[in-house]
Amino acid sequence: MILSALVLGTTALAKPKVYTSVNIDLQGKTGLCPGEHQKLDLVTMDAAGKDSRVKFGTWKQFEITWDVGPVSTKGELAMPSDPRSFWGHPGLVSVKWTADPAVHAEAALAVRYDCPLEINRSGDTGPTGERGSNGATGADADGGDGQDGGDGADGGAGHEVEVKVTLVKEPSQGIDVLQLAVHDLTDDSTTFGAVAASGGSASIYANGGQGGQGGPGGAGGSGATARNGGDGGDGGDGGRGGSGGKITVIVDPSAKAHAGRISAVAGPGQGGQAGLPGDGGQAFDPGTPGAKGHEGHGGQPGVAGAAAVLKAGAVAPLW
Repeated sequence: MILSALVLGTTALAKPKVYTSVNIDLQGKTGLCPGEHQKLDLVTMDAAGKDSRVKFGTWKQFEITWDVGPVSTKGELAMPSDPRSFWGHPGLVSVKWTADPAVHAEAALAVRYDCPLEINRSGDTGPTGERGSNGATGADADGGDGQDGGDGADGGAGHEVEVKVTLVKEPSQGIDVLQLAVHDLTDDSTTFGAVAASGGSASIYANGGQGGQGGPGGAGGSGATARNGGDGGDGGDGGRGGSGGKITVIVDPSAKAHAGRISAVAGPGQGGQAGLPGDGGQAFDPGTPGAKGHEGHGGQPGVAGAAAVLKAGAVAPLW
C-alpha cells in the first residue's frame, strides 16, 4: 500500500511543546464521495493536560498520511474522482508526532459508493455573438446609430458514448459495486466510475450544447447641441441548441439486476438567449434622444438524440 505523506510547516516557538496524546477530528465524517473535500483537525493534549487544536500550515511537528490521496498544506483531504486511485484502500488517516512516534492517532475516511455519480459528455455551448459597435458622437450632427449585435453560434452536438458496466466485490468494504467505463467515441477519452449496487446511482449525459447568446446591440451616439441622439442597435439572435448525442450501454449479466441504477440521457440543447438592445443616444434640447434598439430573438432548441441503447454483453472487471 502506498501512502501519500505531508509534513506541515513550522513556526518558531519559545519552548517546544511536549504532547502526551493527539486525536483526529473529522467532524463526524466517516467517508467521502468521489471529488468531495473534508477539513482535517487535530486536537492535542500537552504535558499539563491542556487540550488545543493544531493550526495546519503552521507547525512541522506532525506527519500525516492518508492511503487514498494527498493532504493539503491546510489540512484538507480531497477524495479523488477516479475510482482506480482509491479502489481497495480502507481510507486510513494516520498522524504521528515527529518527536515521539508513540504519540499517534488513526482514523478511517474511506470512499463512499452510495453517492450519485454524474458523467457529462454533452456538447459545448455556442460562443456569444459579438457586441454591436456604439454609434459615433455627432460633432455638429445627429449621433450615429448603434450597430446590431451578432447572432450567437449554435451549440455543439452531444457526444457518441459507449458505457460498459459490470458487478464486482469491492475488496476493502466487501460490498457489491458497479464498475463503469464511459468511452467517449467523439474525443476518444474514457472516464471511470463506481457506484454501490445498493444505494448508488450513475447518470450519463450526452445532451446538445446550449446555443450562444446573441450579442448586445451597440448604444446610439450622443447628438451635438440641439441635434438628435442615434438609435440603439438591435440585439443579436440566440444560436440554436445542439442535437443530442448517442449512448450505448453494455451490461454484463452479473450487473443486469442493477441496470436501473444507471440512466443515460441525450437530450436537445437549449436555444441561446436573445441579445439585449442597445440604448438610444443622448440628446440636448431641443434635440430628441435616440430610440432604444430591439431585443433579439431567442434561439431554437436542438433535436433530441435517440433513446439510449441497452445491450447485454460480457464485461470483465474494468480495473
